[in-house]
Amino acid sequence: MAITVSVDCRISVTYTAGDKRSITYSPADFSLTDYVDKVIPVAADQTLVVWDTSVTGVDQPTDFDCLILVANGTLDVELTTNEGNANEELHTFRLIASVPYILGADDSYFNHSASNAYGGTLNVINKIRVDEPNSTAVELRIILGT
Repeated sequence: MAITVSVDCRISVTYTAGDKRSITYSPADFSLTDYVDKVIPVAADQTLVVWDTSVTGVDQPTDFDCLILVANGTLDVELTTNEGNANEELHTFRLIASVPYILGADDSYFNHSASNAYGGTLNVINKIRVDEPNSTAVELRIILGT
């Protein structure tokens, strides 16, 4: 079954003097064969694995061509590349309420030098964890498509 996920992006800026500016991008279309759309509750102060390729027997893809994360509160996100290897790489960022984080592939580098982040080995993201840092329960929506 063919599935198309379209992502439209429009950014509106309003200056204090009242002037407005709108920045619009053409829709990005992801052609997929399958996807999973889940809302995951994250309890206050909880750290939770929300996707892991080493876990079998659950309804989740083992890779992705489209990842969308959106939360109704603040979450710290950790993406692990080459999990379980001595050279595994952790990429972290803060997800802000209602601001989506979107990736169009699971490709990611590991084993790079301190001065050249692109000089390492291209691999894939294997695991996604989230941590709730503000002592407030949050819901995370995760969409993974292959």
